[in-house]
Amino acid sequence: MPKRPTLDAALETARDGAAFPNGTTWANWAATNCDRCLRERPLRNGMANATGCPLVIVAVVHGKTPAEWVPDTERTYRCTAFVAPGPSGRPKRIPTRRGQLVLFSDRPYRVEPE
Repeated sequence: MPKRPTLDAALETARDGAAFPNGTTWANWAATNCDRCLRERPLRNGMANATGCPLVIVAVVHGKTPAEWVPDTERTYRCTAFVAPGPSGRPKRIPTRRGQLVLFSDRPYRVEPE
């Protein structure tokens, strides 16, 4: 797992200039990167004392481009601190205890032919 930088370290190494030209471009990039990253999961789930990713704070609050965001194509970046949820692209399944009721199964629904 790549090391997560501190806010001070991220600010020191950040490049001047905004990473994205407008909020829509940022929202699209964050939806495919930050919203899937396991580093942001505690904050997304509303856990107490959860802090956000310092790279997002550097980009959104300070208007700089974090050094960990490497230009991938002409208009987008690849985050070197990204931690993928799992091999399937989804978070790991939380096991249920014996006798616990499950409201929504994560297993696909199959209809058996008659």
